[in-house]
Amino acid sequence: MSEDVPLISVILPVRNGERYVCEAIDSILKQSCDDLELIVIDDHSTDTTAELIQGFDDNRISVIKPEPNGHLTNALNAARGVARGEFIARMDADDVAYPHRLQKQVSHMRENPAVGILGTQVRKIDAEGNEISAGQVTKPLVYADIVSSLFFGCA
Repeated sequence: MSEDVPLISVILPVRNGERYVCEAIDSILKQSCDDLELIVIDDHSTDTTAELIQGFDDNRISVIKPEPNGHLTNALNAARGVARGEFIARMDADDVAYPHRLQKQVSHMRENPAVGILGTQVRKIDAEGNEISAGQVTKPLVYADIVSSLFFGCA
């Protein structure tokens, strides 16, 4: 990893996420593309989230605390303001990323420079990591389908 500018800045907001945040962080730190920084936004957790995050000894992690009683958008924008990477990736505190997620996403973005935003498909799992039946969430893949689905929620 370059000491100055990481390839990817991963932004992970969390509030009271003690149950899953360690697994989410681990899944980012163990990516096949490790030229990254992980910006954790601790949204004033009242559980042990802050202590769990501090338990990671990895200089790629930084923690910011947004304004109290702010909105997720404000917290994400605050993180974006300190992000240094060429690419920005979003991660939720209750998600687990496959080991090659970031590498595949960066490769796709580089091979398709007209693409400005890239998502992924989702598999829902239970607390033990077992896939929930009917757990595959299919997101639209074609531009026209993505645009039309925005009327009904996040594509």
